[in-house]
Amino acid sequence: MKFKKILCVFGVLIFIFLFSENCKAFVKNDKKLIILLMDSFTLDDIINSDEPNLQYILKNGYLGLMNTRSSGYSTREKSYVTLGAGRRAESVRDSANGFNIWEKLDYQLMKDVYFTRTGKSVKKGEIVNININLLKQINEKGDYGAVPGSLGEILNKSGIKIAVMGNGDVFDEKHREITSVFMNVNGVVEKGIVDKSLLIKDNHYPTGYRMDYEKVLNYIQKWKTHFHIIALQITDLYRLERTKEYLNSKQHLKYKRDVLNELDDFLYKIKSIYADEEYALMLIVPFPSMEANEKGEKLTPVVLYIKDNFNGVLTSPTTRRDGIITNTDFLPWVLRFFGIYKKFSGDIIPVKKQDHLKFITDLSEKIAKIHRYRSPVIKNYIILQIFVVFILILGMLFFQKIPGSLASVLIQLCIFIMCVPISILILPIIGYYSLYNTIGLLLIMTLIIVGMVNILNKGLLYDLYLSISFICMATVSILIIDLFTGANLIKNSLLGYCPVIGARFYGIGNEYCGILIGSTIVGMTILKHKTKIPVSIEILMFLTVVAMIALPFWGANFGGTITAVSAFFYVLIKENKNRFTPIDVVKLLVGLVAFIFLTGYIDYFILKGYTHFGRFISKLFNKDVSVVSDIIFRKVSMNIRLLKWTIWSQVLLTFLVFLVFIAFKPMGILNCIFKTNPFMKIAFASVLLADIIGMMVNDSGVVMSATTSIYMIMTLCILILEKKNFEVHKS
Repeated sequence: MKFKKILCVFGVLIFIFLFSENCKAFVKNDKKLIILLMDSFTLDDIINSDEPNLQYILKNGYLGLMNTRSSGYSTREKSYVTLGAGRRAESVRDSANGFNIWEKLDYQLMKDVYFTRTGKSVKKGEIVNININLLKQINEKGDYGAVPGSLGEILNKSGIKIAVMGNGDVFDEKHREITSVFMNVNGVVEKGIVDKSLLIKDNHYPTGYRMDYEKVLNYIQKWKTHFHIIALQITDLYRLERTKEYLNSKQHLKYKRDVLNELDDFLYKIKSIYADEEYALMLIVPFPSMEANEKGEKLTPVVLYIKDNFNGVLTSPTTRRDGIITNTDFLPWVLRFFGIYKKFSGDIIPVKKQDHLKFITDLSEKIAKIHRYRSPVIKNYIILQIFVVFILILGMLFFQKIPGSLASVLIQLCIFIMCVPISILILPIIGYYSLYNTIGLLLIMTLIIVGMVNILNKGLLYDLYLSISFICMATVSILIIDLFTGANLIKNSLLGYCPVIGARFYGIGNEYCGILIGSTIVGMTILKHKTKIPVSIEILMFLTVVAMIALPFWGANFGGTITAVSAFFYVLIKENKNRFTPIDVVKLLVGLVAFIFLTGYIDYFILKGYTHFGRFISKLFNKDVSVVSDIIFRKVSMNIRLLKWTIWSQVLLTFLVFLVFIAFKPMGILNCIFKTNPFMKIAFASVLLADIIGMMVNDSGVVMSATTSIYMIMTLCILILEKKNFEVHKS
């Protein structure tokens, strides 16, 4: 009998153990999350509205700006899919839409269409994406390995129940993209309404339909107990935007106010329904409106209201910038909200900040200006470089001598070009005004710096080489100081990385990374040989620059690290030896591996995947070897795309033509320069090596190679012009 009791207890324990193992994926959670995906809203619509409930949520919640970039050319549909995939995703027309199973396609029920295409049955009340197979296929071929439906899949397996509503149909187009955010990998959402039953027919409203908020509220009241997440796609403003060209400004403004008024009343009722619940409310604009695009405000507003919490701004590990998040941060935040921790990079972190509304308004305005001004300023800078090189090539091609006055002007232009990156870097201290005022400020600042260089050259340095070195080392010093203090100038520079483009949000971007490497090579090589500074000082400077580029809390540029280490190592070897031997190559590789190991150790083990490189190591530890091929493919495809459309490829091609030309015409001039000053040959070869490696190991290697070359090419132009003649030179 006693044995039977023991056996019975043992059996119960085994049952409990097995049951708990089978159920361990489910999260017991009483939290509620209401998500409003608000199509075509702008930051101005939200912040400057007079609606009391919207203002209450703003003033007592967290506000941020979201980068909506997706894979390839960004579109509204892709942004929705990206939110649900947690990675930049692809989409084509109608592949992000969902349907209630009772709707029809060519007289065939959607549940039957879905079964025909997937071989899977559906349950009553579910929503299906009948194009899920197409959506999966195009993302398998995409650059980022996105898996559509990742969010819904993880939530489903964790026991988190989801219901969605929303219909943005306009004219003959279907717009139920909310499905792609919360569906599972099979393209199914557990519960929801996305057909036209959510709309009221209104003949006095553009397109004749508007959202039936009363019906939506009835569903929310009915579902709130059973569902952890209730999400709604707010689409009236999107419909209004699609009909804007048919309305006069007065009518457009009237209807916009009506939309905001209805939304405000809806928010009041939402707060009443969830008054006794522990809940969070998120208002998120998945893609910028046409109005915001016209203003350059391509980062969209996100509002997070958490009951009984503080107010402030949103940030994330992806951006490491107060007030800015990305659409790939949405998925990991939703999971963390419910206590689910999966290997997804990113998160949304609320940060307390006083006067957060003004902070975000100012930030949005500044980013919009930087984005608008960036292209014309950089284009004109590049055109100036091409112009100087082109004039010099023409002079060498058709003339044997150049007038002294013209040579002096061209030399000053070369010095001007080398000083521009300093002016652009310190411009944020003064601020951005109109485009023409900004360009005028840049010209004045650069001319002042050029004047200082000329004064130093005549009164103190008495050496053109040392003047060039001064420009280079001044650039290096300012960049090092800025990186050490948080890269605040680079972040807000026209030559820095743009939050709208979203290729990078912190550290040093490829533009200034190339400038830092190129100016360090030219500046230190001249300084070493003209002033005979100890090699230990040179090594210390090289190590400092590499550390600033490499370390996660400063530059965090892995491709730039490989480029800098290779180029600086070459300089040190060639300064002490005539030949670069196979042993030197081994030393270089060992040095590279050591630095990569050190950077990786700090990033992964100490800072817990602080940067892209740390997250790359994390994936390798998790045996995700495919990430290596994904990165290689992305780097190659990105560089091919950049070669086609970026203006930096034009300046790089111009520099290449110039180098080929001076190698043969005037005969011997390049060898003459190198023979007179052998250290320039070392600097030249090192920059050339940096260009090649930079192109190979960076996503936008074209940009890094072009900016790395600026100081070397302009120095060669100055040295050729200084001779004032293009006669045949004996090598």
